[in-house]
Amino acid sequence: MTKPISPAAWGTQLHKFWRTAGMSLPVDVGLLATEYSKKYTDPIVKVLGQDMGKIDGMLVQRQRGDWCIVYNRHTSVQGRINFTLGHELGHYILHRNVQTEFQCSQKEIFDYNGAASRALESQANRFSSYLLMPIDDFRAQMENTAVSIEALRHCADRYNVSLSAATIKWLEFTTEPAMLIAARDGFVLWSIVSESARRMQAYIRPGTALDPNVELHISSSATGDSKRTVPIGVWHSAYAAQEFSIVSDRYDMALFLVWLLPDGVDYEEEEALDVLDFMRARASAGRG
Repeated sequence: MTKPISPAAWGTQLHKFWRTAGMSLPVDVGLLATEYSKKYTDPIVKVLGQDMGKIDGMLVQRQRGDWCIVYNRHTSVQGRINFTLGHELGHYILHRNVQTEFQCSQKEIFDYNGAASRALESQANRFSSYLLMPIDDFRAQMENTAVSIEALRHCADRYNVSLSAATIKWLEFTTEPAMLIAARDGFVLWSIVSESARRMQAYIRPGTALDPNVELHISSSATGDSKRTVPIGVWHSAYAAQEFSIVSDRYDMALFLVWLLPDGVDYEEEEALDVLDFMRARASAGRG
């Protein structure tokens, strides 16, 4: 078998190793890590959960030369743990000759410190994505299905990853002009866009303040999911958008899955009324 070169190729090869062994989805990364690494002289010998504060996962080389993966056992979203394990396995496969310890949190994964860190974390994410969520299978799940939060949750459950990880994977291959935005306390943490959305210059920089339209909506939603059509200027200066929002304490942030709408779209009457009501509420709030 040809030795892979890219993170995606490595992730794909280990996924094939898992399936060739007769194992089903989702991939049990802890089991795969300890079994597959036995082929090396410095294997992963332990995968364990500990109280790690704000750190999601670690890959550490022990004094005897072998390795250990540690994950935060208090993470509330089970799928986030599985993706983190895949991420740390990616560091082992791709980067263990670079350094002897990796500490990874959501900040390191999405808010990189310097070009070198950005490259390592991005490569580990890509490896985990291809290990856990093979594109051909993902496409088959979404085929003939209207894209929605429910459809993406189905994929997240199938691969035992978080909803955000599944959505980011979908954005990798969809032709839809869509983007995923994470926000906290009224400001964008990060945004990831599809290729078609990128061509429409849809990227939103970290630290950007949310539009007051969005702020008012999520403050009135408390927790839960919602779907609505928003006018030009909310998510893009030239396009209206369809917005799915998730406000949840479990994620410690708000997530927005946004479709940009081309010119001339006829909105459903109910959606148009929702927007009108929302703008009236916004105007009333401004007068208060």
